[in-house]
Amino acid sequence: MNNQIRQHVASRMFALSRLCPGIKTTEYVIGAGCALAILGLRDTFDDIDVAVSANTYQKLLRLGHKTVTNHPSGKPVIHILPVNADIHLDPLTMEKPTIIIELPGRVSVKIMSPEALLEQKEYLLKTRGREKDKRDVEALQRYITHRDVPQ
Repeated sequence: MNNQIRQHVASRMFALSRLCPGIKTTEYVIGAGCALAILGLRDTFDDIDVAVSANTYQKLLRLGHKTVTNHPSGKPVIHILPVNADIHLDPLTMEKPTIIIELPGRVSVKIMSPEALLEQKEYLLKTRGREKDKRDVEALQRYITHRDVPQ
């Protein structure tokens, strides 16, 4: 697994926790490209997409963060610009299986399980038809079938 990517995610999640006091890093579930990068299935990612419960989303609103009204998902999202994080109100994702990963600096994060990520990426491929989603689906299928994570 790419230690540089893990360090980058750790620093951004630590910064997110400082921008959102009282919310633990394990209250967020990381999905999409960032989770794939943590698993070693992608070399890069842009933003950090995370899902949160309704309770955590309300905490973020009370901290003064605002819902973005024009997000491509059409769902409630808070964008935290300094760490380029999209925080999705997504109770259904919160109920799916997760993996807790210890990142550098003793930052613990939850990521979607490979099976839940595959479901997410298949949906994105079907609805958006992006080439990167196709590559992600193929990588996840290989990973799940063979557990052949690149070193």
